[in-house]
Amino acid sequence: LIEKLKIKDKVVITGFFEDEKDVADLLKISDVCVLPFTEGVKKRNGSFLAAYNQEIPVVTTSKNNKDIDGNGIYYAKPNNEEELLEKINKALDDKKEIKRDELTWKKVAESYKKSFNEVMKNGGKNYKK
Repeated sequence: LIEKLKIKDKVVITGFFEDEKDVADLLKISDVCVLPFTEGVKKRNGSFLAAYNQEIPVVTTSKNNKDIDGNGIYYAKPNNEEELLEKINKALDDKKEIKRDELTWKKVAESYKKSFNEVMKNGGKNYKK
């Protein structure tokens, strides 16, 4: 898609970074972070958490029809190049200030713990696969 759109000089594909400070520094200067996961984003994805915590626009993918754009997060369906490009342009055009509560691994774990406790408290009656 990068080659097709002739934007190679405007895109940085980083690969893996060992030092999280290097990741944060690069994200801070980014106009938008694009994370096109083939299976859709999961809130536990490290790259998503890193971008989310930098309060920059994030364009990612979701298989869940309940995920709606908001607070600088933009969702496209996996493998849908047109929708992904549309969301990138929307993210770049949107000038709203982004303020988010920091999302950490500890908060993700607490959220899972709370969900598990609710399932156990209800005897698994409301559990959905």
